[in-house]
Amino acid sequence: MRFLGYDKKKKQYHNRLGIILSLIVLFPNFYNLYGNSYLSHRATTFFVTFACLFMLLYWNRGNLRFKSSGYVLVIAGIMFLEIIYRLVIILLFSKTLSLVDVLDVFRVVVYLFFFILPVVIIYEKDMSEVEEVAIFIRNVLVALSIIEIVVSLGVFFPTFYPVMNLLKGRQSTDRVFFQFLRFSGTLGYPADLGFFLIFPLNILLLEFVLKSRRSSIMLYTILLFGEIMTASRASIAALGISHLFSALFCLLCISKNRAKLFIKFSLFSLIITLTISSLLWGLRGTSSIGEYYIEYVLKFVEKGFYSDESSYYRLNEIVEGWQISKSTLFGYGASKEYFSTYHGPVESLYYYYLAKWGIFGFGFIIFFAGIVITKLVKTAKIISTSKKYQSVLIFLLSNASVVASVFVFGVGSTFFRNKTPLYFYYIIGVSLFLVSVIKEQTFYSNKK
Repeated sequence: MRFLGYDKKKKQYHNRLGIILSLIVLFPNFYNLYGNSYLSHRATTFFVTFACLFMLLYWNRGNLRFKSSGYVLVIAGIMFLEIIYRLVIILLFSKTLSLVDVLDVFRVVVYLFFFILPVVIIYEKDMSEVEEVAIFIRNVLVALSIIEIVVSLGVFFPTFYPVMNLLKGRQSTDRVFFQFLRFSGTLGYPADLGFFLIFPLNILLLEFVLKSRRSSIMLYTILLFGEIMTASRASIAALGISHLFSALFCLLCISKNRAKLFIKFSLFSLIITLTISSLLWGLRGTSSIGEYYIEYVLKFVEKGFYSDESSYYRLNEIVEGWQISKSTLFGYGASKEYFSTYHGPVESLYYYYLAKWGIFGFGFIIFFAGIVITKLVKTAKIISTSKKYQSVLIFLLSNASVVASVFVFGVGSTFFRNKTPLYFYYIIGVSLFLVSVIKEQTFYSNKK
């Protein structure tokens, strides 16, 4: 029996990886249940983390193992040092100190757990089917993406509004109804869904370019439709940057022609999907989402970043973050109460690290990203000539592109709140474990 490329009779680790990934993505925040978005996010993270821990202990009862290459342990070590660093900063430099501030330390503990989770789950004595793992995770990601888009379509049917209000951070009673119409699936906010879709979108486009698979471009168009319907400018810009990185990595690892083909089809698909999205939005009787984007571009050309308060606020945070890091190398600590009073909501990845944890805290995340990208691209280049690892090649290049885009275009807060970081670190853990398995196999050794 096969489902999503998984043969039940052969391996169990495929299924376990898929269950964890599905739980992270599909478990909703239940906004109306708690009456507070902050509480709902914390409750969801708590439940998903402990559910995964319970499943891990159940699956590995009496036989819990950890085996991986040195660089995975190095990255885990960096994250552990970041935990210690944050504790020290909170105790010595925080402007204010509360129990909530401690959660900023616990947050990294959770990220570390999800990063090493794939290593513990999928370790087997015989791990020769690494290509099957990449194919299976790809299929699960695409299936989850389609589910998210289908769920999001509920905004077009008033009958489903009570259910959608449980799933969405912006309710059907919002004074700006457009915010409710933006796609967000079970992830709560449009940017969260937008950033989630970036990884499978890169996989599908690379599949079409490298494997000439027509079904991949069809699925890409469906997922790109969902991306555009989020109306999240940050995630769409990050998608564009991730595509540029994918093209660059194709150039470095494969060929110049493949890189050009990748860029051409990404632009073509964007135009087609934007047209379809505009028509559907117009049928709802509201202003076209196409008009929304066109109006934004025209305002941007006329006034620059001053045309959009949200974008200007986040970009201004980057400047403020650098200024704070110059005056204090260690930042102000978590200091939630202080930042809420004197700054407002923290919306930029750069500001979060520079203002709260200083230049050294920012160094942790840059070092982490640098090691991950280098290792993924280096391995992709080594296996690029082997047909045996084509799906793994696509998986690694896509993951490297997403990591690069997040830290180049880190103006959003998606990657230090809600469920997105759980998925983000989990996928990185899967990728690096696949790399460590390839390293142990004959092909990798011969190439070295």
